[in-house]
Amino acid sequence: MVIEGVRAKAIHAHRIGTAIRNFRGAGLALLCALALSGCFKSDYPLITVLNSVAPIPEGTYSYKESGGKEKFIVITRELTVTKMISVDDNGVPKLSYFLIRDVGDGWYIVQDGRNAYGLIQLTNDVVIEYDETKYCGDLKEALEEEQRPLSDVGATSPATGDNSGICTFSSFDDLLAAFQVLENHGMRRIGREYHRR
Repeated sequence: MVIEGVRAKAIHAHRIGTAIRNFRGAGLALLCALALSGCFKSDYPLITVLNSVAPIPEGTYSYKESGGKEKFIVITRELTVTKMISVDDNGVPKLSYFLIRDVGDGWYIVQDGRNAYGLIQLTNDVVIEYDETKYCGDLKEALEEEQRPLSDVGATSPATGDNSGICTFSSFDDLLAAFQVLENHGMRRIGREYHRR
């Protein structure tokens, strides 16, 4: 039994190592973008392992950069935690963890390790990631059209003149309401599509 356990761990380690070697040169992508530029954030996690799901099928995903170059990531899961293996431009592998909450009809809100949030949609073997860099600005614009303050969706933002474009939330329900406002105003821009190989 002990030998089988050691053998299984060795096989798993070999597979991870092989996946990382196969994707040298791939950039950070998919959910990692949230850690870099997410506009919807919170001071503490709004999604926990208890209400998280892991809906993205395990496997290798490809996507195209703006210049047309194809890159890859590997998705794995552990209970309700989604893991992503990527390789930065210097060939250094990175393992990122995400919690994902189902909001219905194939839509999911994703939380990264910095409590930044993004929106994805799953259709067959494709993950559609929406451009999170405009969320806060679009939300402010939509609420202005409705003549409502940002606080109506429980969000706060840095003082006027701060160009960071970050909206901070203190509850998941408020975060979901903000995404609904964006939906109602047609303010969802596709950032990238990831195709399972």
